Amino acid sequence: MANKVQLGQFCPLMSGQWHGSAANPNGQSKQVTTSVLCSADSNNMYISVSQGARFSNSETWWFRARGSDIELIYSDGINTDISQLFVTVRASTSSVELMEPLS
Repeated sequence: MANKVQLGQFCPLMSGQWHGSAANPNGQSKQVTTSVLCSADSNNMYISVSQGARFSNSETWWFRARGSDIELIYSDGINTDISQLFVTVRASTSSVELMEPLS
């Protein structure tokens, strides 16, 4: 059983500068530097991958609250932006947040 978690509940916990390994499409992890920023109302979270991104410019992951769901807009500055709605849930047996696409 899982319970929905609102973006504002975890956005402030992720805010800041991050550095570490991340997955990429070819399956090999690589080192990246990211910045995470939350809007003042915690209804928007911006993640910018500025070093180690797949392309020469930054990748941007914009999560925004849309009612009880979360919309993700991904932009790499080269290809067409990608958008998808998600539900963020917390498993009842742990504190790990999971993001699942809406069907």
